[in-house]
Amino acid sequence: MPFMDDILSAATTVEDGLNKLGKILEALRQAGLTLNLQKCYFFEDTLEYLGFEVSREGLRPGQRKTEAMASFPAPASVHQVRQFVGLASFFRRFIPNFC
Repeated sequence: MPFMDDILSAATTVEDGLNKLGKILEALRQAGLTLNLQKCYFFEDTLEYLGFEVSREGLRPGQRKTEAMASFPAPASVHQVRQFVGLASFFRRFIPNFC
């Protein structure tokens, strides 16, 4: 059974959001797809998605990623250094001159 997990739609006004939402819901209806309303969020100002916080200000690291970085223990092995570098690389786009 296939799942479509995420549908994101950005809008600058409530009217624009309602218009886009109507089109999305109509496309889902025509495709015979249903939504689990308990998992739906409409007209949110910010949301966490794939480790990022998305808002009208743009993209920034999500709270969980930031907390993971802050609480990462001092690496004691090559494997742990690689883990840390992988986590730190997530922040590459937010840090000027990140090497």
